[in-house]
Amino acid sequence: MDLRRLKSDLMITGIIIIFLLGMIPLIHIFLTVAWRGINVIARDPLGVLFKEPPIPGSEELGGIGPYVLGSLILISIASLIGIPISILSAIYTVEGMSKRLGPLTSLLVRIMIEFPTIVIGLSVYGTVLLIEEFINDLVKIFGLGGHIYIPRFSPITGAIALAIVMIPYVYTQSEDGFKNIPHHIREAVYSLGFSRIRASIVLSSYVKSALLSGIMIGVSKILSETAPLLFTAFGNDHYVTRFPDVFLNPIGSMTLWIYRAGLSPYDNWIDLAWAAAFILLMIILVLFVISRYIIYKR
Repeated sequence: MDLRRLKSDLMITGIIIIFLLGMIPLIHIFLTVAWRGINVIARDPLGVLFKEPPIPGSEELGGIGPYVLGSLILISIASLIGIPISILSAIYTVEGMSKRLGPLTSLLVRIMIEFPTIVIGLSVYGTVLLIEEFINDLVKIFGLGGHIYIPRFSPITGAIALAIVMIPYVYTQSEDGFKNIPHHIREAVYSLGFSRIRASIVLSSYVKSALLSGIMIGVSKILSETAPLLFTAFGNDHYVTRFPDVFLNPIGSMTLWIYRAGLSPYDNWIDLAWAAAFILLMIILVLFVISRYIIYKR
């Protein structure tokens, strides 16, 4: 065996060893969460998913129902806000609707990926306070009387924070998809006499796999976020079903419950934190596999 072949084999062996060493913590985390989470859920599957959390100090298991519902509401509202903004911004940038603002938009959105998410939550919270103060100043100036209160902790503020976190991830995938459209296809669409807006709608169908994978990645990202919700959604142990109270009161998410219950001294709360972690892990894993499959098929 020559020296060149020996060096190649040693390098490949080293890479495999480093990969296996790097996978050990991931496998350990996955198996630990799966083992503990499944054991808790098996004790009362429907109760864990639909019941409210137990009273501190009680012996019953309870459930994480309000936090599961809260996660669904927050993700839905955040997606309604973030996905259209992300895709429209990508179209605006790639289709050259503004030669100056387009590149600047791309740069600023990519910088947003590096923002600490807790800063985003604090910014949303502070913005709500400033808006409330401004409105009340106007009320005083015009002598209308009374005090206008804007809820600091609600699904709306939580969803806005999550939407801001989501935008750069959906945007980057969408932008890459539009940039990879072959030039002859773009020319063919414009040759039909379409406006840029109409042409962009037609071209969107060509890159739908990129758009879908970006949406999956964005949803997976905000589904696992806790920090931006600490100052916006805040958390709620009870179901809120009356309209419009459901949009004006604090709301929980599975990540908030994991953070809160994991730090508690109560064994049943910690058990429910393991259950929530397992459910969240499975949802994110499924979304990740779907997004990878879409990218692979593209």
